[in-house]
Amino acid sequence: MLLVGLTTSFTDMSRGKIYNKHLLKFFPIIMVIDIANVVITKQDHKTVLLFIVNFLIGTVIAILLYYWRAWAGGDAKLFSLVLLIVPNEIYPESANNIFPGFWLLVSVFSIGFLYILTETVYLLFKDLRQGRFQAYKNPFPKGNMVIPRYIFSFMLVLLESRLLVRIFPSQFLISNLWITYFVSILTILAILKFIKSTRTYIILAILSFGVLFIFEGNAPWLNYKQLVGTVLTATAIVFMRSVGNFYNYKEIPTSQVSAGNILAFDTVLMFQRSKISGLPQFTDETTKSRLSIDEVQSIKRWETSKFGFDKIRIVRHIPFAPFIFLGSVLIFLRHFIL
Repeated sequence: MLLVGLTTSFTDMSRGKIYNKHLLKFFPIIMVIDIANVVITKQDHKTVLLFIVNFLIGTVIAILLYYWRAWAGGDAKLFSLVLLIVPNEIYPESANNIFPGFWLLVSVFSIGFLYILTETVYLLFKDLRQGRFQAYKNPFPKGNMVIPRYIFSFMLVLLESRLLVRIFPSQFLISNLWITYFVSILTILAILKFIKSTRTYIILAILSFGVLFIFEGNAPWLNYKQLVGTVLTATAIVFMRSVGNFYNYKEIPTSQVSAGNILAFDTVLMFQRSKISGLPQFTDETTKSRLSIDEVQSIKRWETSKFGFDKIRIVRHIPFAPFIFLGSVLIFLRHFIL
């Protein structure tokens, strides 16, 4: 775990990448250790099956996070590899928990959230001290846009919870409650990505309420704890989605642009008037739009051209490998020390 974590964290922080060649070198070693663990400790079929199911569920979630652009491809691969390193008995678990690795996911995102929150507060106070905060006008969406999103998110989480109650036994849901919230978060994030109209949110919220009233009208929809959890889940999702781009960019001298950087959308728009060949014509502000060496050379030629600028905006890179590494360390420390 230390070798994998330190290697990937170093490359992610220094070069902005997690290299496949490093992951592939560790994979056979980890598989040998896993097999040895099964043989030496004489694990039964149920324990081995749970380990495999935990890995498969975690890998699917990692792929979804990559698909929804919350993670880069390297982050998803690293998380799957870490699931093969951490034995099931290390996690806080119960008999009915089919995905104990969820606690690793919680640790990873908790560390990531604290880092981003701390950095955002630091940058905010830095801007306030330098008198630059007035440049960020209306960074938060207006109330008439936010409130329908809150209501819709709340109704969707509520609807998913009731659906799961009908499908799975209550004891299973109690053991896997946080997984249901995580599924709700992924679902809402996917929908928020595609829906832009306030009217659509209102219509969907009304439809969700109608479905609940028709099929669950005679049953209590949620107990007190679930109600609080649902409200907090929906609120946190929409709030983080609303302010997530607040400090998502940084301005750099054009001469310092390098391969692997990701351009902001407004920077790519500045290239439209230029006739210099090889300039990037599109960016989705994800790792899929990393600059190549040829594109970097074209941008540096553009800087000294008629329509060039000496500064451009790029998407800030937040290395996630250290969060995955530290999250796994926390899981081990909790088991052996706490």
